[in-house]
Amino acid sequence: MVWDSYIEYLKSEDWRERRKVLIDEAGGLCADCGEKGKQLHHENYDNLGCEELDVDVVLLCTDCHNERHGNKDDMKGYGDYGN
Repeated sequence: MVWDSYIEYLKSEDWRERRKVLIDEAGGLCADCGEKGKQLHHENYDNLGCEELDVDVVLLCTDCHNERHGNKDDMKGYGDYGN
């Protein structure tokens, strides 16, 4: 499926289902610090809809996800998609 925007994809049922699978594959732990992870960080956008863990996305806790993005204010709310 082709998505008109990244945000549209993050709000989709497809992402919600894919997210659950990827979090399970990651064992629920942040790839950076080992704490409980809740947010998937896209390393690239090449495979939206069929992301692979540790290739396209990594599971991160909120603090590590913010750090990956340089603690940008525009990251607020992204963690809510797919919950």
